Amino acid sequence: GRTLGPWAEVLEDADVVVNLAGRSVNCRYTAENLRQMLDSRVESTRVVGEAIAAARRPPRVWLQMSTATIYAHRLDAANDEASGVIGGGEPGAPDTWRFSIEVATSWEHALAAAPTPATRKVALRSAMIMSPDRGGIFDTLLTLVRRGLGGAAAGGRQYVSWIHETDFLRALRWIVERPHLDGALNLAAPNPLPNREFMAELRRAAGVRIGLPATRWMLELGALVMRTETELILKSRRVVPRRLLEDGFSFTYREWPAAARELCERRGTKAPGPRAPTLAGPGAHIVALHLHRRPVMKRLRLLALLLLLPAFGGLVLDPDPSLDGLWFKVTVKAKGRAVHSDGTGFQKDSASIPAFVHLVLDESAADGEATTTTYAYEVWTENDPDTWSLVGGADVDVVVTDKDQYILPDVTASLSDGQTVLVVRSTLLIKLKHDKQGSLKSGKLSTLGGETTSGGTTAGFFYGNANFAGKTVDEAELPFTP
Repeated sequence: GRTLGPWAEVLEDADVVVNLAGRSVNCRYTAENLRQMLDSRVESTRVVGEAIAAARRPPRVWLQMSTATIYAHRLDAANDEASGVIGGGEPGAPDTWRFSIEVATSWEHALAAAPTPATRKVALRSAMIMSPDRGGIFDTLLTLVRRGLGGAAAGGRQYVSWIHETDFLRALRWIVERPHLDGALNLAAPNPLPNREFMAELRRAAGVRIGLPATRWMLELGALVMRTETELILKSRRVVPRRLLEDGFSFTYREWPAAARELCERRGTKAPGPRAPTLAGPGAHIVALHLHRRPVMKRLRLLALLLLLPAFGGLVLDPDPSLDGLWFKVTVKAKGRAVHSDGTGFQKDSASIPAFVHLVLDESAADGEATTTTYAYEVWTENDPDTWSLVGGADVDVVVTDKDQYILPDVTASLSDGQTVLVVRSTLLIKLKHDKQGSLKSGKLSTLGGETTSGGTTAGFFYGNANFAGKTVDEAELPFTP
């Protein structure tokens, strides 16, 4: 909730308050979803703080959920509470990851700002909690493994931080019983490992020998179809629990292989597994508040997509020249919100920007053995009246989904409406029409999904959706000379 109500009375004489509120991050980062992700965390934390402050006999401890995602994407070293790097400024990290950091920091700021001098406050920077329950993250990973899809994701160098459910609950009780522990604590097993090794050990524990890998564009396309974000898979979360270890906490599952075997064993029998330890001791009074909790990756539409993707690529056994040299006159429409730098509130904003998209077949990839067709794309836009410039371009593997229908998985450009520079990332769909002689009659370009961000605005930054829409034009019709 956002306001105080009768529920606040249950905090009287409570020993511990555990607040797990927060909209699931398993979604596309649209402006509305981002607003819900931020508000559900910040507002619930604020109102719990108000309820504790108003209590005549407030609880001794407030355990507030946070996230290990607050740390930077790193491959070189682990993030702990003392030396860890807060994310948001990593070179090369997608702009779409920045908002997750904004959410996490705003979440913890709301906790710190709560006026609760008689209550010890702890921010739980938790990694993925592994349990055998249906619908959870382990259930999803195990299902992929059993379908033969449990290979490395995008090379598999990114680190995976995790914690077994038993250790998560044991750690909560440990924190409650030790008055000197406050502030931010990492809840993660001491030994994170790269995605490639993580999935290999899960396959071994499940008795599955084969795991097909997924390339980055497969993941991007799969995330688009199942309405989620690749950040959940691609960001390197290398987090270690320094404060818990220094305080003497002993993990039951320090290493992933042992944890994976125990979880697989419990999933492999109909008999109930051993009960996890409870947080409450004798006579303890605990209030747990939770809102908008949904199992991570509950829907398995991605599974069906990944099953089809190898066939997707196999449709193109030789480089396809159909798009070579085509120009598209398009309008890029962006709608979203400007997010205040302090994370409190949004302002609606929109932009409509004319542009041209050009595709050229990459002859260096035409070796007759490619499973996709590589094109170089260019995006041109008008900076000033009668002045056009190249604002985006790279090689992209184009996927043929049907005759005269193509997908460009990742097109990026920096576009301006004269006031704000927008960084646009989109997956584009192209449909062509040919006459009976095989000559091109027309072509349409549209967006399967896209986002846009910008930085450096007084409001903080802009985030929203971006949609391309346009048709083919002759090069002679261009208002500029490329």
